Amino acid sequence: MQDYGVPTLGPSRAVLCDFWEHTWPGYVDDTFNWLLANNYHPVLAHPERIPMAQGLEPHLDRIHEEGVLLQGNLRCLTGEESDLSRERARAYLTEGRYDLLALDVHRADSLSGRIDGIAVASEMIGADEADRLTCQAPRQLLSDQLGR
Repeated sequence: MQDYGVPTLGPSRAVLCDFWEHTWPGYVDDTFNWLLANNYHPVLAHPERIPMAQGLEPHLDRIHEEGVLLQGNLRCLTGEESDLSRERARAYLTEGRYDLLALDVHRADSLSGRIDGIAVASEMIGADEADRLTCQAPRQLLSDQLGR
């Protein structure tokens, strides 16, 4: 990473990360540790979509405690991804595990389902908390003022 720089979100120190393994890979911890040690703010995107069948939550709790932010995918709240992703996303949201919620749009044809997720989040945790996770916290993160 030192040779090429770290791709951050705009001029912030935030680094969006994800992985798709069926077990927790060692490189994830090494990467997060390096980023944190070098004053970056790693953000694990859509942890509810990680295909680990079991044992994911203890890892998420540990890295979150260490300073890794968790960003939920709004579309997962609607069930358009998978039943497991929906169950996890709704549980993580009500348990307060998420630091941020995002649309995670890759194609225009998936936008409506992602916007529907905002309504689901508002219904589940209230409009003020949904606004904090979708608008306020991302702004704070991009300005490097997100308190942990």
